[in-house]
Amino acid sequence: MNPIYHQATFIKSSPTLTVAPKDEGKEIAFAGRSNAGKSSALNAITRQSSLARTSKNAGTHTNA
Repeated sequence: MNPIYHQATFIKSSPTLTVAPKDEGKEIAFAGRSNAGKSSALNAITRQSSLARTSKNAGTHTNA
């Protein structure tokens, strides 16, 4: 696994594109059903335990 993924950080949560961060650098998108394990996969790839928050109930976690 590329060690650059281990440096991933959460920047901002944006409800609309008008307040999203500038389009800089590389981005990777994850798509899937609400209980598909996207957050767990992201945490595993980055070797971080809470970059993407997980919950036992779909739709009940938030990023602050």
